[in-house]
Amino acid sequence: MVRLINHRMHMPTKRVSLLGIVLLTILATDVNGQVVVQGDELTIQSGAIMTIQDSLTVEQNGILNHSGKLILEGTLQMDTGTQLNGQGNICFIGSNARLKMNGIPLPNLEIANNDSLLLDDAITISDSLILSSGFLILGAHDLTLDSSTVISGGSDSSYIRVNSSGRVLATVGVDELRIPIGRNPYLPVLISNGGGVMYTVGVRQLVYQNPEKDSNNLTTDVVSETWTIQAAQPQSNVHVSVGWNADQEESGFDRNNSYLSSWESGVSTQWNANSTSSASGSGPYFQSGQISFTNNPFYLGVGSTNSALPVELISFNGYWLDPMRSVKLEWQTASEINNSHFLIQRSFDGLHFDDVGRVMGMGSTSRITSYLFTDTEVEAGLKEYQRNQSTGSMTNRVYYRLKQVDFDGQTDFSQVIVLQHATLANTIVYVYPNPTHGKLHVVSEDTVNSIAVYNLSGQLVYQAPSNQSTWDLQALPHGIYTLHISTARKGMVIHRIVRN
Repeated sequence: MVRLINHRMHMPTKRVSLLGIVLLTILATDVNGQVVVQGDELTIQSGAIMTIQDSLTVEQNGILNHSGKLILEGTLQMDTGTQLNGQGNICFIGSNARLKMNGIPLPNLEIANNDSLLLDDAITISDSLILSSGFLILGAHDLTLDSSTVISGGSDSSYIRVNSSGRVLATVGVDELRIPIGRNPYLPVLISNGGGVMYTVGVRQLVYQNPEKDSNNLTTDVVSETWTIQAAQPQSNVHVSVGWNADQEESGFDRNNSYLSSWESGVSTQWNANSTSSASGSGPYFQSGQISFTNNPFYLGVGSTNSALPVELISFNGYWLDPMRSVKLEWQTASEINNSHFLIQRSFDGLHFDDVGRVMGMGSTSRITSYLFTDTEVEAGLKEYQRNQSTGSMTNRVYYRLKQVDFDGQTDFSQVIVLQHATLANTIVYVYPNPTHGKLHVVSEDTVNSIAVYNLSGQLVYQAPSNQSTWDLQALPHGIYTLHISTARKGMVIHRIVRN
């Protein structure tokens, strides 16, 4: 065993092979060369700092015990059959560094090199990712962020660069998670109300009228980027924001009258837009919306008035009238061309949809039109679904979508919305309409203790007595807010609401 205590080590050689057990405890150790751990242990204890001015390779059967700080100017490679123990920080400060972990999770990673760190295989970060300066380049490899991973930093000068087929996988709960991705430029994605589901996130250059076929590149009235998000399982009313810089705005794009549009792979035949609003931020700029994800990949784009990302369906919402028995659906269109009718479709698994109703369209109109439909056969449909399941499995969700039919027979689908089954899932608070023009209704099966509305800066902007079911938000400026509802049994329930 080689013990280094209160010691600074200088090694001028090009390659240092550690054949014994090396223990670093206090102060700093500088190694001016390549370090190879061959079948034994390198231990960096808490409080110790080791700087390697080249690369570190842990060969088969080698062990890196790391509770301090390891600073690398070159590459880190953990070979097959090696171990990484401890929660130490690994910081890359050199240019054109590389990282290969062979499936070993990395607790804490810091990029502080003013250049780049390139992944040589897929990695998982369990505790923290610190982006101080420089880029983490994915290449063809995925980066997985555990549910407890804390991301610090993220800016034009330091982000996760998506330059090939590699994607970022992150689990999102109620709180907002900023995923600092980009190509070159910085194009971050913010996700909240994710339901504890894992989301696979990417971005690519250009936006197409049909993003699945890459047909008809749009060059006016849009942001010239396409974001991709896929949920590991269906999740309704997920709040998503995407960011861009002015350089990505094509000719005619109006930042003050823009909207987020989505396209569901394998389902959509045109872009489905959220409501129009002014973009937030000052570079990057952000546009937001609510999306109900299925298992399919979704493409996201940002358009403005007159773009080919259509603003036809403004909103589509649903809520329980009688839990487990009937659902009220409401939707609005900004304009219609050749619209014959809507078919209302229901599913209990998110995959197979049945027609449950029909509402006539307005033909062609440029006016905002509101529609509603009440599904009174939910209980009967659920019982039939359960009879047809060979496993006898239960479901706690009901899915709805609209199938819009033109007079010439062409069809298009809305995004899918999901309502949790009130009895089985114990979903106890419903908020509607959302988006709202001012009046907001809250239906709860539980005692409501207090209700408060906060803006996106976290400021309290509205508070009201709990002994009522309708609130007037007309005094609030147009925008996105969080509604905090304190209940007796479920505690705090948080909804994202849009004030139009």
